[in-house]
Amino acid sequence: LLVGQTELKLKHWHHVVLVREGTRVTVYLDGNPEPDISGSAKVTYAKDGKNLFFAGRSDKFALLEGKLDEISLYD
Repeated sequence: LLVGQTELKLKHWHHVVLVREGTRVTVYLDGNPEPDISGSAKVTYAKDGKNLFFAGRSDKFALLEGKLDEISLYD
């Protein structure tokens, strides 16, 4: 479990960039060049990319409370 350092206020927009390189995960928040989250996490998604979930998990655990404006995926 990777946890951020910043407490996010409800009903506020935030810019989040998640970078995954193998098991390495880095998350940047609101344009800050220093990561809010940095660590290692097991790869648990299907490599075919057919089962990607945004704003929560498929089992509805830890859902995002809010709205998504844009999502971009890069290889």
